[in-house]
Amino acid sequence: MEIRNFKELLASWTDFVAYSSKIVGKKSTHTAREQFEIDEYLKLYHSVGAYYYIISDSLSHTIVRIGGSFKSMTGYDETAFLGKSYSAVLKTHSLLEILKITKGGVKYFQYLYNTAPTLRPYVKVNYTCDFKRKNGSTYQCLAQNIPILFNEDMEPIYFLCIYTDISDIKTDKRLLHYIIDSSDTENIKKIDIKVDAKALTNTNGISAAEKKVLLLIADGLNSKQIAEKLFLSEHTVRNHRKNMLHKLDCTTSSELIKKCILNGWL
Repeated sequence: MEIRNFKELLASWTDFVAYSSKIVGKKSTHTAREQFEIDEYLKLYHSVGAYYYIISDSLSHTIVRIGGSFKSMTGYDETAFLGKSYSAVLKTHSLLEILKITKGGVKYFQYLYNTAPTLRPYVKVNYTCDFKRKNGSTYQCLAQNIPILFNEDMEPIYFLCIYTDISDIKTDKRLLHYIIDSSDTENIKKIDIKVDAKALTNTNGISAAEKKVLLLIADGLNSKQIAEKLFLSEHTVRNHRKNMLHKLDCTTSSELIKKCILNGWL
């Protein structure tokens, strides 16, 4: 499972970077960063109580500012994350959770770039997660990711991420991931993102036998290896694969696995 999750995380990270790096090499991106007054902006976001914030930079994929109750909530000094790459979160989340968060990030960018440029500042993405403190204890956290700095093409550069301890109101471990589109104040939209990793159901008529094959494909096994593991003929495995591609309207096995994970079926 860990190997499969890691492979899928790498694939999703590639998609995520493709969107978040649209700003790279543009003059207006560098101009916007140089002119942005972070301290003045943050006067609007003083963190009180069980809150802290992080500002992340999509240009360098690093954490550029940390504030609020960060140390008391996480147990970490700011130096453990400040100026570090996004990979720093590997110490605070499980691999599976990072995979789901990354996939949600891809869907957020897809939605954002299908939104009119002038309306993009009003589109944010939220998710819940199980945050692991430095001492190993965990708590349920709500993360609100808000784009706060854009280049002239209205592509996001900085994100303000506000983290809240919601352990008292959410006790289950199920990850919630959703987009908030407030571009129309009279019709604020909440769009759920399907990224939960859960057992595949009979989606589009996939059979129990096909599900077993699908899970092994996701683990990187070829038809011969799957046949040996499930005591089937290679011909049967290939037929299962062919049938699933047809049922889910995919052309390759990688597309099949990606579709299943993005829809929360694996």
